[in-house]
Amino acid sequence: QPRLILMGRSPEPEKEPDWLIGLNSEAEIKRAILTRAGPSVTPQEVQAKFSRIRAGREIRRTIERISQAGSEVAYRSADVRDADAIRRTLAPLVDEYGPVTGLVHGAGVLADRNIEDKSDDDFAEVYGTKVGGLRSVLKAIGETSLKALVLFSSSTARFGRRGQVDYAAANEVLNKVAQAEAAEREGCRVVSVNWGPWDGGMVTPGLKTVFADERIEVIGMQSGAAYLLDEIAASEGPAEVLVLGPGSEIPQVGSPAVTGRNGADSTGNGVAASSFAELPTVFERTINTETHQFMASHVIGGRAVLPAAMTLEWLAHGALHGNPGLRFVGVDDLRVFKGVVVHPDESMRVRICADKAQERGDEFLVVAELCSGGSNGRSVLHARAVVVLAAQAPQAGTATTPPGDLPALDQSIETIYAETLFHGPEMHGLLAVESCGDAGLVARCRVAPPPADWMEEPVRSRWIADPLALDSGLQAMIVWTSDRVGELSLPSRFTRYRQFVPAFPEGGARIVTDIREQTNGKVVSDIDWIAEDGSLLARLEGYESVVDSSLSKAFRQNRLDESAPTKA
Repeated sequence: QPRLILMGRSPEPEKEPDWLIGLNSEAEIKRAILTRAGPSVTPQEVQAKFSRIRAGREIRRTIERISQAGSEVAYRSADVRDADAIRRTLAPLVDEYGPVTGLVHGAGVLADRNIEDKSDDDFAEVYGTKVGGLRSVLKAIGETSLKALVLFSSSTARFGRRGQVDYAAANEVLNKVAQAEAAEREGCRVVSVNWGPWDGGMVTPGLKTVFADERIEVIGMQSGAAYLLDEIAASEGPAEVLVLGPGSEIPQVGSPAVTGRNGADSTGNGVAASSFAELPTVFERTINTETHQFMASHVIGGRAVLPAAMTLEWLAHGALHGNPGLRFVGVDDLRVFKGVVVHPDESMRVRICADKAQERGDEFLVVAELCSGGSNGRSVLHARAVVVLAAQAPQAGTATTPPGDLPALDQSIETIYAETLFHGPEMHGLLAVESCGDAGLVARCRVAPPPADWMEEPVRSRWIADPLALDSGLQAMIVWTSDRVGELSLPSRFTRYRQFVPAFPEGGARIVTDIREQTNGKVVSDIDWIAEDGSLLARLEGYESVVDSSLSKAFRQNRLDESAPTKA
């Protein structure tokens, strides 16, 4: 789990006085403030006191939710425009937590006035918070190995808005800083998100009406957050994206091309708007280590985690369910946004959702997602992929021939599972690692037992893919990064998976990995599963492994930790 540092202008929250207990609405709190302050208090003073109370509660609530999700979190108060203050605030936290690997810059203020009414101070505050604030934070974190740099820009930068010339200028500078940083930071996802209005925060009911009159819809809090995770998880993509609520009309102005993800609809004027439609639920499952026994052999950090290969299996079933007569061909662009983590003695209700099939030549594409209810009844998106179906199996290509000079790996499979991998007995899919070198790895694997041996009430009696054979390929890449990079890794996403047989042979398969790219914190490879006769069973392309030195501790904690704190 990540360690998070939250910084803002609001003071660090203190314990609330007893007279605030049970008061929740704005009217109740303001009435209590008036009662205690007496008749001499001004409306401005009441509003300021209320704003401090509300900010403190929001900070405490955010910290509590992050902690309940299993992450360490610290909040510090600092003016983002004060570079020295930011440096002094961050220094002890970096000493405690380690270097900063991700930065989300979301600071911003408004001072809406027509240009002729703008003061220098107005402009300095708005522009300085956005641009000067980013400069302060980047200077404070120094030459760290950032893996993600996310800037919160605004659609105002693209389309303008009356009274916001300073805000538009500041956000457009963020966009261009993102372009420059993306060119300089290898292995770092840099993106400036030009957000439209959100359903919360500074958008009051009155502003909602204004936006509705302009045919600009607000972005839902949950769907916007899911979109941001999607964008951060993308290893590649534009440095500038524009995001509006579903159903919005894009202003008809000249603009460079800006793209959005998550189902973007082209408007024909060089931009795209993203929508966040809920997909229909195909099936649901309550999972725990008793009903889904294999998960007890897939434990990281003392908690059971659903394997990515099983996620693929369930997404494939979700896509096939509504398309009888078609067969599974493969999966495109599988992304894992948040692992499905089951704490000891707890269960999680998950659901597989799938859209209608879209025809593309001889293939049919189905967007499928794995979601859970999340806390507070909100939906949590764990993974998404495009499942590819067809009437016939695709024609297999030529299997990858491993380089002849790959050296033998001087480790037995027993040693590999004892010292490198975290996988328990049910997930011991690798039979041997034959060779391992800079160009790749060669291994042998077995196939999974029938689904009923791994879980109660399986969705099918036979596998669509083979989760153990597929997971063995991912395990092989952990072995490779451990041997060649000196650090462990976990899956992040892949570009394309194609399966050329209806089922893997009972005798297992040979795994051949081909390393395509290695950068700071990431390895990209292709993986082939090859039958004994040399025919190609399946191929995984563009598989991204995230390499992280902190995984070593989590891998060693590969037994269910009954004493671990559970989620609230």
